[in-house]
Amino acid sequence: MPGGPKTPLVLFNGSDNQYVSLPSAFGGWNSAVFSEQAGFKWYGFNYTGYAALKVRWGFGWNNENDQNTNDVTGGIGLSYSNYSVGDRVNCCTTVDGVTGLNRSMAMQMFVR
Repeated sequence: MPGGPKTPLVLFNGSDNQYVSLPSAFGGWNSAVFSEQAGFKWYGFNYTGYAALKVRWGFGWNNENDQNTNDVTGGIGLSYSNYSVGDRVNCCTTVDGVTGLNRSMAMQMFVR
């Protein structure tokens, strides 16, 4: 967790763009589920990158080296079409043809 342990309520009501690591460092990322692109890569909480592709807990990608026009996002609380959980390729080819599921998903979360 960015800044140490905290409750989910504190985390999700916290500041925007709480960067944790590169997506590949998160054990839950899998190219069969989530899409990706080369260039800009982001994993964390309350991501507000590109307007249509915000996510509460997940990933942001752009084929360029900045986040000004992100093309791909995935995770929990996705703003695209109000997906509760999902993966979205908005534009452009992903890394090595990896396209993930590109849709809304179901999930279960257990918090201890």
